[in-house]
Amino acid sequence: MWEHLNNAQLIRYLLVFALGWAIVQALAYFERVLIVFIFAAILAFLLNSPVKFVSHFTPRCVGVVLVFLLAL
Repeated sequence: MWEHLNNAQLIRYLLVFALGWAIVQALAYFERVLIVFIFAAILAFLLNSPVKFVSHFTPRCVGVVLVFLLAL
């Protein structure tokens, strides 16, 4: 295996490893923000169906408030 590696391949592997490490560090730095946004997106997706159902009978803003209060 070592006979087939040259400097360009070794540098490429080192850069791929460094990029992976940098991505992991960036995700760790923004972990709390990412968790909040992901949780908010999932919650909005799950509450969209009840809001659509309630908005058939009331205006949408009233339906949003009702579903939000019921979810709390």
